Amino acid sequence: TYISEEALLKSSAKWVPKGALVMALAGQGKTKGMVAQLAIKTTCNQSMAAIITTEEIEARFLYWWLVTNYQNIRNMAGGDLRDGLNLELLGNIPCPLLPYQEQQTIVAFLDRETAKLDTLTTEAKTAITLLQERRTALISAAVTGKIDVRGLASAKTEEKAGSVPC
Repeated sequence: TYISEEALLKSSAKWVPKGALVMALAGQGKTKGMVAQLAIKTTCNQSMAAIITTEEIEARFLYWWLVTNYQNIRNMAGGDLRDGLNLELLGNIPCPLLPYQEQQTIVAFLDRETAKLDTLTTEAKTAITLLQERRTALISAAVTGKIDVRGLASAKTEEKAGSVPC
């Protein structure tokens, strides 16, 4: 959870400032090539790349660019193979350099719209969970006899027979 000052001095770990980006250089599954923006000052190990932007590039803009190019970045290091990324490969990723104000406009739009999508996704997952629970409860009630379903089959047959067009 924490690194001591002594451990920091005796290792190759470096402080990474709040707001910087970090990318996983290795890992199986989805890990390799994943990028995140730091909310706190932290350290990282050799399995992570710290990306500290200059004043001409908005860190969040670079974040979205890297997220968008996730699969291309993974493919630079063998895709789903065990091969890892390295700093040289990351340094060669082309990124458009738009005027700073335009970067900020794009970031504001993407942050706002993805927040809406995240909210909708959460609501949909909650609804799915609730519907699955209700389905399970309904099946349980029918199987244990808590609700009477005996007349439903014959009513359904009569309904179909009565609705046939002449």
